[in-house]
Amino acid sequence: MEPELYILLKDRISRLCQLNNRDWEKIKDIFVLKTLSKNDFFAKEGEKADKFGFVFSGCLRMFNSVESGSDLTKHFLLSGDFFVGAVNYSEKNSVSIQALNSCEILETDFKKLEELSKTNKFISDFKNNLVSEYIQIKQNRENNYLSLESIERYKMFLIDFPNLLNQIPHHFIASYLGISATQLSRVRYKIIKG
Repeated sequence: MEPELYILLKDRISRLCQLNNRDWEKIKDIFVLKTLSKNDFFAKEGEKADKFGFVFSGCLRMFNSVESGSDLTKHFLLSGDFFVGAVNYSEKNSVSIQALNSCEILETDFKKLEELSKTNKFISDFKNNLVSEYIQIKQNRENNYLSLESIERYKMFLIDFPNLLNQIPHHFIASYLGISATQLSRVRYKIIKG
């Protein structure tokens, strides 16, 4: 019987493409279990993209550093999420990816996944569908960021990430929402007071 983390990986891939046992074995063979401690980096912005990951447990955040010295949190990664610092293997990471707590991930060499996708239609479909899924997530987030007030963005955060509120520092949540930590405190107070 396969370990639970590989069952989760197979299930998640199967939602993005038709996967037969032969293709599954090829994919499974290139992933290895890694543990990231709190604050460890999976990828750093500007460095060569060389790894592709899948979250089994824990929470990571994708972010960009800005000139003021602060960070702009783009996304939180939880169990069942795939992640990479750049869309293509030949590029540099466009984001940094850091563990916010102890994480178990499955990791593969990005180049191995790229090579498999060139010779295998199902793996190519997986990669293309994954890119489409993340483009949709990014577009939805941008639309909400532009059209919703901070209190509505916070409520959406609570729906999208129901278990994160008390697990990660609130300044990361504020950064994700595009508001200051002080504004986040005010928003939370308004919701509590009704």
